[in-house]
Amino acid sequence: MKTSYTKVLCLWTLMLLIFATSCQNERGDLPLFEKGSRTLRLSAAMPEDAGLRVALEEDTEHGLLRARWQSRDRLTLIFEQDSRLTPPVEQPVGAIGPDGKQATMDVVIPESIDIDEAYTLYAFCGVPGRGVVVVDNEILVDIVPIMANDLEEVSVPVMSKVTVEPASTSGEMAMSFTHLGSIEYVDLKNSSDTDLKVSGCSLSPRNGSSEEWQYLPHDDKQYVYKPISDEVSEITDNDPKTMPTMKEVSIAPSKSHTFVRWHRPNGKTIPEFILAMKTEDKLILSENKKTSKTFAMLPGKAYRVEAEWKNNRLEILGEGVEVAFPHITLTVEPSIGKELRLEINAAEEDQSEVWIDLNDNGTMDDGEKVTSFGEAGEYEVFYPIGAEKITIYGKVFYFSCYDNSQLKALDVTKAPYLVNLSCGSDNLTSLDVTQNKLLKILDCSGSYELETLDVSQNVNLIDLVCEDTGLSRLDVTRLTKLEELDCSSNFLTSLDISQNLNLRDLDCAHNKLSKLDVTQLTKLEELDCSNNDLKSLDISQNLNLVSLSCEDCNLSSLDVRKHTRLKELNCSCNKLSDLKISDNITETLDCRSCGLSAETLDDLFNTLPDISETKDKIKKVMVSGNPGAADCHPEIATKKGWEVDVEGKPLTPHIMVLTTKKEVGDEIVLKIDAGSEDRPDVWIDLNGNGTKDEGENVTVFDEYQAYPIASQTITIYGKVSVLICISQKISALDVSKNRALIELVCVGNELQSLDVTNNNKLTILDCSSNGLESLDVRSNKSLMRLWCWGNSLESLDVGKNKDLELLSCGGNTLTALDVSKNKDLKLLACGGNTLTTLDVSKNTKLMRLFCNDNKLLSSLKIPSSINNELDCGNCNLSAETLNTLFSTLPDVKALTEVSKEIHVYGNPGTNTCDKAIAENKGWKVHLKPVIIPLPID
Repeated sequence: MKTSYTKVLCLWTLMLLIFATSCQNERGDLPLFEKGSRTLRLSAAMPEDAGLRVALEEDTEHGLLRARWQSRDRLTLIFEQDSRLTPPVEQPVGAIGPDGKQATMDVVIPESIDIDEAYTLYAFCGVPGRGVVVVDNEILVDIVPIMANDLEEVSVPVMSKVTVEPASTSGEMAMSFTHLGSIEYVDLKNSSDTDLKVSGCSLSPRNGSSEEWQYLPHDDKQYVYKPISDEVSEITDNDPKTMPTMKEVSIAPSKSHTFVRWHRPNGKTIPEFILAMKTEDKLILSENKKTSKTFAMLPGKAYRVEAEWKNNRLEILGEGVEVAFPHITLTVEPSIGKELRLEINAAEEDQSEVWIDLNDNGTMDDGEKVTSFGEAGEYEVFYPIGAEKITIYGKVFYFSCYDNSQLKALDVTKAPYLVNLSCGSDNLTSLDVTQNKLLKILDCSGSYELETLDVSQNVNLIDLVCEDTGLSRLDVTRLTKLEELDCSSNFLTSLDISQNLNLRDLDCAHNKLSKLDVTQLTKLEELDCSNNDLKSLDISQNLNLVSLSCEDCNLSSLDVRKHTRLKELNCSCNKLSDLKISDNITETLDCRSCGLSAETLDDLFNTLPDISETKDKIKKVMVSGNPGAADCHPEIATKKGWEVDVEGKPLTPHIMVLTTKKEVGDEIVLKIDAGSEDRPDVWIDLNGNGTKDEGENVTVFDEYQAYPIASQTITIYGKVSVLICISQKISALDVSKNRALIELVCVGNELQSLDVTNNNKLTILDCSSNGLESLDVRSNKSLMRLWCWGNSLESLDVGKNKDLELLSCGGNTLTALDVSKNKDLKLLACGGNTLTTLDVSKNTKLMRLFCNDNKLLSSLKIPSSINNELDCGNCNLSAETLNTLFSTLPDVKALTEVSKEIHVYGNPGTNTCDKAIAENKGWKVHLKPVIIPLPID
């Protein structure tokens, strides 16, 4: 026991009873004893540490309550003998000792009592209500609570029972009194700046049960104590005593006042409690609770609590006090007949304490007990609005008030158990979740007046949805557990997600972001960054993406070929001229309003997988608004089960037509190949009748096969990927209608023209030794190897062929050749042209260069990567130029698998150049012609 006042609930031993204006009964119907010879002298003494009928006063030295007898105290006496009771009579207290701890008095024994036999004397003082009565030969003691606004106003009920033996009739009898109840009192301090008018403040149970630890009258029921059997009984009373009311007191700012209640405890434990304060118009509950050691209140004990009124809140002070009594407060637009749609959940063991104060009276009324618990939109309850402020009490871990138009404000700062909060509302202007440290899910979407949101303290957040909330700034750097973030439709100019390594779903669409770094988010599965001015998007590290939406982001390129898990892609309304996808997209492809050509769109259609066996839902490809939308072939996709949003053009059969000068009856030797799935559809029309006749199925693939010529015009049908027709006297070749062609070798024929502009899958082309005067390969962006030597080409543009590794264009009439864009070039053979200059210094992967027999070539620049062979014989290179070439070449002495030869014959500087410069690096320098085989690869 502490010996000084503290700011917690303290257990005090009542040294006696509480001071009263008088212990006299105010009931005037009891008779007084008359003086006579049948007198019993009583000596009423307090126990060693407690007394009887006393006033309570503060002991400033020890912090205890001291009790004293008062001169106006009166006793109610009842005698019992042979199971018969005398009517109750009153007896004033006699002489009181100087210290107030003892009192003596003479009691007249009723005539009905035989003093020669033992009898029992019952004495009572300060009993409230109807006092002490005898009914049906049983003593009934009223235990209606006593409430007061001051300690001095309370007379604490006490009683004594003593058995008198015959020998004691004329002697002095010691009598000890005991307490009938407990005292609880509250020291309330007004820390506001205005007077506080209060008509009572007392302890209150948390769960709303008014009889948790005390006996209180209710309805027509009354409780009485039966001292003979030492038990409390409930009786029916047609005129019951209700809970007493107290006068209103006014507490000035910075002042304190003590409120007192006496009651008879019922022996139940008190694990926790709150305070209830009655003001002018309502009952106010404390916003925190006191969790005490589990004990039961006992008669004769005093229980003290200190409290404070501050910032319009009532709070218990001291150690062991819960930070806040859990509750959620909603401010709403009061409207008669309107309802709030709420969803509430709590742990099963806490559900009995959850209730909703719909009328803001601080009391749980009928219908305010929450009985429906659950979440996920399946347990919504419509509650009637009865006041502007509505409070939900209890350890609620899930709360949803989403989309209530009446909601004006929401306070969850006193709801520390919240784990899941959904509170989007048109009228919500602020939201403080800094105290909700357990929060894992927060959805405040749709609160477009919410301009700020501080989630820096919510480090346990896994799912944050704050779309359409008017935010211009959002800091999620401390939310390292975050897995889902939806901050779309706001005004964010930046978003740092570098610390959110567990993010799986990110939606930041419709903001003002100019850059977005997702390279650290390797777990990302869904990304929507649409309608931002990003210009570029690096998703190379996000290989787990299943869904990507980057609509209207001003992107100029996008390649998702490595994203093999991607099922949905929306990249519409960008500046894309090219788009590469994987064949794993099985849900949606939206690339509307970009810059995609018909060829690119057809490539996309071809890449998409066959989903015709999938029947769960329609799968769409949207390509409208692209330059090639009108000329593309949607049938490629529709045949595989896709729905395409444009008509385009009907799909023409994959055909190739060649004309040979070989005679009918002769044979033409061809090598044809196709993908395994396409081979059954490949056939060759040898007689030109347009019908597949017997024997015209192609059955031999990827091998040379001789076919009998029945017509000099031969048509090959099907998705042929390889066609090789070397030296077959072919005078015309049309491959424009076979977009599946990957490799074409038509060397040594009599072609005057060749159109490969539609063959954008072509990777290998050898059209050497024909009569071509022009060759357009600008559309063949996948081209890796090109042989076109031995023609009559005057120009050749390979600037679009960025994947080119080999170029052999010798024996033409080229006057210029620009290979500066061909960074992957490894071999270049351009001899026998009319070049005057050649600069390959930027082609740093080049290993072999043949530019011989360009008689006008006086300027040649090379990279230091050439380590195999250099032939620049029969050109117009000076000794100085040759020496520069020798100096540029690398040291190849350690190389064993390359020729390491340089041919410089026939140049003006051949005989005066310093070949030792190259020889010292391991090169063999030829000053005279040497037969060099034509490079094949």
